[in-house]
Amino acid sequence: MSSQIIDQVFKYGIYVLAKTISCLCRTGKTLAFLVPAVERILSNPKYLPDKAVSCLVIAPTRELAIQIGDEAEKLLLHHSDLSVQVMYGGTKMARDINALNKRIPAIIIATPGRLIDHLQSTKLRGRKFSDDIMKAVDIVVLDEIDRLLDLGFRREIQKILSYLPRKEKRQTMFFSATLPKGMKRIMQESMRDDYLEVDCVQDGVSAAPTNLRVTQSHVILPNMASIIPSIYSILKQATIEKPFKVVVFFPTARMVSFFADFLNDGFEQPIIELHSKKSQSSRNTASENFRTAKNAILFTSDLSARGIDYPDVTQVIQIGIPESRDQYIHRLGRTARAGKEGTGLLVLLPFESQFLSELRGLDVPTNEGLSKNLQQSSEPSGELPGWMVQNFSRIQSGGNKLASSAQLAYLAFLGYYLGQVSRIRSNKADIVQLSNEFSRAIGLAHVPSMPKKLITKMDLGGVTGVVEEIDD
Repeated sequence: MSSQIIDQVFKYGIYVLAKTISCLCRTGKTLAFLVPAVERILSNPKYLPDKAVSCLVIAPTRELAIQIGDEAEKLLLHHSDLSVQVMYGGTKMARDINALNKRIPAIIIATPGRLIDHLQSTKLRGRKFSDDIMKAVDIVVLDEIDRLLDLGFRREIQKILSYLPRKEKRQTMFFSATLPKGMKRIMQESMRDDYLEVDCVQDGVSAAPTNLRVTQSHVILPNMASIIPSIYSILKQATIEKPFKVVVFFPTARMVSFFADFLNDGFEQPIIELHSKKSQSSRNTASENFRTAKNAILFTSDLSARGIDYPDVTQVIQIGIPESRDQYIHRLGRTARAGKEGTGLLVLLPFESQFLSELRGLDVPTNEGLSKNLQQSSEPSGELPGWMVQNFSRIQSGGNKLASSAQLAYLAFLGYYLGQVSRIRSNKADIVQLSNEFSRAIGLAHVPSMPKKLITKMDLGGVTGVVEEIDD
């Protein structure tokens, strides 16, 4: 058999293996590229352990990079001559370099920024990291490529690829839940002309989209003032039956932080908080605690929306409009994994109802029972729990952590919805008024003031309702 035929058989064998793993197990996407990569390394007679990197995986977030690294470690348990190293920002580069000097891994998993730092400046054993050590890479995986593009990593990706062997000499795999603008162009630039596109959502008997296994519904809150009592009521209902693992998404990290600070007092089960404002060690601890818990509530930003696998999530709750229809679906994907079912609830404020038109084609009916309960609980005669009254009092008095958290949440709310003006068919003046309503709803006695520079940056000069800081 000729070498060309062998190469084709190997290539399409890997394609079939990757397709089978990815299509049969929605949570097995990582294995869909790691298994073929390891097999390719093992079958490559030119690969010399501890001399050069053979496989490079690029991930958009630290959490995803760490998760991929854990899976790779498991696969290499019985291949002692192969190793894996994970590299990401937020840690000292010296730690990476020390590990690389001890052993050059077969597989590197990295976030774009940290990888570029090493490619530009790191030297190992008298050699440039970007030269001999990376020039042998013959497998490149860009995981969640749509998210990489969303986060603005296109230039970084192109720069990283410029350090690697030409596309004709490597196998490149892109994994993407959606096909964003610019995707095709990057595929043409980065992959060989004979690349294959594999759709693991529309083909295969076990490939039903995750959202089809999720019972979805939505509720529109009675008014802005009811936001905290309503979220509390929704969470109480979501945690009645055990076991429960609930993921609650908020639009911004500061809103995650505030609502976790406020609502933690109302539950025997501590609310786990995960977002980009936390240190990496705190984020790792939060992820692990939620992953291993039998009953847990996770408040998070979109940091957890893509690729992260939390087992046995019973419900996903989305507070406020997500950035897009795609992001709504990605968030839903945290539940109903590995063939299980789950529920999804979208919670909208009255001014966000326009977003429902973006969900056409999805079955997201009104949750009639919940809507009725929230309407009744928002009546003036409704009494708030004692701990909630105390927290509102603390915020109004100011000068404490919860009050500061509320002020930051207000600014985050304002900034986020200024970016959504066209989607909610509004204008800047209306967003400012809505944000001021939000500040009152979360207990602030006065609308927080903003530095003049921030007002200018947000283009809010002269807009009614904006409060400018007074210089001392």
